Amino acid sequence: MQRVGRVRMKPITYKYPEERAPCGVGGLTAVYNRLMAYKRMASDLSDCLVSRPAPFRLVIWEPLNTKAPKPPKARPYCCYIQTVIFYHSPHIREIWPGAWRDDGGLLRKQSTGFEEWDRIEYRLANEDIVEFGGEQFVVGGGSVLWKKGRWWMVHHARRFEQREAA
Repeated sequence: MQRVGRVRMKPITYKYPEERAPCGVGGLTAVYNRLMAYKRMASDLSDCLVSRPAPFRLVIWEPLNTKAPKPPKARPYCCYIQTVIFYHSPHIREIWPGAWRDDGGLLRKQSTGFEEWDRIEYRLANEDIVEFGGEQFVVGGGSVLWKKGRWWMVHHARRFEQREAA
């Protein structure tokens, strides 16, 4: 186990070399967004890099358009469904907490959070269906990594098999 500060962390292990750095080709198209089925238009995935380490699996590198600096100064945190918050590292309490007036006219102070560099939404979420090489894949979880001078969201996808109703 690695020791990082006072916390012991397991070393990151990669099953495929395609998970270590952005690589692959374009050509990924969005078919269906399960979580937000009301979206009429499919997401534009033309800048995503896709590699196929196994016949049943894809590794998708989605570039994140953010103004957050590199890792020593920023720490990404994935929350909600498709949101990444880049917090200041080390964590600093918000300097200017927001204030608002309630219905009675009393001035209320918001609870202070932590300073953020940026808050963005990425395009692919769990259970989205994408098409690559004529086959459909279901997108699974992912993680945010700093590689080649920018932030990336690395998704894993498995082959989607339609089951016939009995």
